[in-house]
Amino acid sequence: MNFLSHYQLAYQNDSPYYTLGVLLPDLIPGFTKLNKQKSIDCIYTVQEEEMIAGVAFHLKTDRVFHNLEIFHELTKQLTLVLTSNSSFKIPRSFFIAHVLVELLIDKFLVESNPEKATQFYSELDEIDIEILNIFLKKINYQDNNFISRFDNFKTRRFAFLLNSNENLFQALGYICFKRIHFSANDYEKEVILEQIDTCVGIVALEWENILHEMHIKLVEYDH
Repeated sequence: MNFLSHYQLAYQNDSPYYTLGVLLPDLIPGFTKLNKQKSIDCIYTVQEEEMIAGVAFHLKTDRVFHNLEIFHELTKQLTLVLTSNSSFKIPRSFFIAHVLVELLIDKFLVESNPEKATQFYSELDEIDIEILNIFLKKINYQDNNFISRFDNFKTRRFAFLLNSNENLFQALGYICFKRIHFSANDYEKEVILEQIDTCVGIVALEWENILHEMHIKLVEYDH
């Protein structure tokens, strides 16, 4: 799931540090491995414990989401759309379809409840960067550029940029295309934009059902 979807599902969302924890696994490459290796000997502050709880919720939500039948079905449908043009093939189209499903859920969340998205970013603005830096040191994460990337994430309000097919294409480029070494020419971009438009219509019919099923599955998971 993407940023806002995790936040939307969070049981506890009155703490900015819990919200940050919910976000961290998507902001830090390889965070799951770092999280497993964090020292059990560290003494964590209240804010750090809230971040750890948010991280745990994020990982649990991903486990549940990635096992949803409706998610797998949507990914298959979007893969078929992305591979429908015979003149060129997008490499790893299933991976791109997976990411696009997640981006589109966030797109519809913003459109249906922009106040919730605004609240999400407002909570992140409350984070004390020194507290964040100390926590990152405790989990042995070293990246001198992370704070500037975090500030950029907050400033740009990326969730609000998912409002057009062009921006969705750019998001896929940043998240997926770089990793698979794919660069679309002008013709390929136009085809992909048309495919994205079809995918938007498909996910529009199911995104609320996905979140509803997630709520049910998360309750079952805890019991």
